[in-house]
Amino acid sequence: VSGEGEEAGEQELPHAGQKVGGERGGIHVEEIGDLAVGVLIDAIADLLDVDAAALAADLLPRVRELLFTGFLAFS
Repeated sequence: VSGEGEEAGEQELPHAGQKVGGERGGIHVEEIGDLAVGVLIDAIADLLDVDAAALAADLLPRVRELLFTGFLAFS
């Protein structure tokens, strides 16, 4: 959400209901609900100060397994 006081170069974050997806950092991101998994992984990587691509490589197979087993579902 944009607002006053944003620093130059800061990216606008997606909001609930906004569809996001496609390629991000060379990795195809999968949409789940209203927010793409890739966006969540990028945010977590930023918080933990780790490489987003490495974190995605670790987490995406786990997310796919959750989808396959029905624990997560597409809306």
